[in-house]
Amino acid sequence: MNELAVVLLMALNAGLHYMMGWY
Repeated sequence: MNELAVVLLMALNAGLHYMMGWY
């Protein structure tokens, strides 16, 4: 598995929950 893909996926998931948490 590509480490970069995992990091990007985690960042996207965290960002989504972070923004949804504000709204």
